[in-house]
Amino acid sequence: MTKKQIIIASVSVVAVIAIVVTVILLLPLFVYDYSMELKSVELSKVDNETIRVTWESNNVPDRLEIENKLFDGTYNYYDIRNSSELAKGYVDIPGYYGNNNVSLTAHLKNAKDSEKKTLAITSDEYIIAPLVATVPVTVFSIKLQEITSNYTIPTFVWFQRDQAWDYSKMPENVHLIPVAKFTTSHIGDANEMYSKTAAWVKELHSLDETSKFHFFYNDYHPQGSLDVTYGNNLPKELYDVTLISDGTASKAVFNEVYKDDNTFNDDLDKLSNEYIAYTTAISNHASTRGILSKNINNYTIPMLENEDNFKLWLISDITRADAPTITAKLAEYRGGRN
Repeated sequence: MTKKQIIIASVSVVAVIAIVVTVILLLPLFVYDYSMELKSVELSKVDNETIRVTWESNNVPDRLEIENKLFDGTYNYYDIRNSSELAKGYVDIPGYYGNNNVSLTAHLKNAKDSEKKTLAITSDEYIIAPLVATVPVTVFSIKLQEITSNYTIPTFVWFQRDQAWDYSKMPENVHLIPVAKFTTSHIGDANEMYSKTAAWVKELHSLDETSKFHFFYNDYHPQGSLDVTYGNNLPKELYDVTLISDGTASKAVFNEVYKDDNTFNDDLDKLSNEYIAYTTAISNHASTRGILSKNINNYTIPMLENEDNFKLWLISDITRADAPTITAKLAEYRGGRN
């Protein structure tokens, strides 16, 4: 064999090897199915704080994207790429009271498939406390174990001064309201806090119309208590409201509004009639403009007179076991009239 023939033969062998290697490398692209089809997606409750997302697919995905969207459009996003997790066919994610609207997208190479499912987590009973200022949060914190029946009732908080608690050390069964927002400015938006809490309660009530609610609000900022109850047309037998005194501000308002003993009853009657008209308008989702002659924080006493399921905690109520209740004091102010 000549030198030229040897060179040609060597080149031919190299070419054949290259072709074989190329075929070996490319063969899986033609033989292996890289499609992605979700055959089923199921949601189940591991516990009241955890949801298990289970899926079946024609191939094991190499990536999962999961969104858990809440009623107000906010969502929590999870991007899972760990092969051992993906091979299990399920993953656990945080769950929230209310509707958990879960969207799952499974990826494999350039293929993907998506599915949406909803799972509701509910309770027979809730304690809900969107509180502003210092004293109400302090009082609520001191009495937390008593309020929650030793932490047996699911309890949800949202504090305007959001640095009041260390949220990593909350007791069992005490949670943040799912849509709670926190700011670095120390003071949050109370109106947003009240409106989103009311919207969340509306969803909870729609999911179980027998659930009972125990609300806690600041007496100096009581509008939220009306939005969540009258605004949602909650049946009175399903809720109670505890107004916690703001402190000296509440006392100053009372002294200003009811400063004349000679007109106390007439002043209170006038505000009481306005309050009834105001809550009626809220229930009917009608305009409340011009109904109240004073700021809403002047109507705590009319609330207590007209609402059997409203009560007010004064500082004395939690520091003295023998302290007279506000209703007893009110009867005294009224001259004994019920």
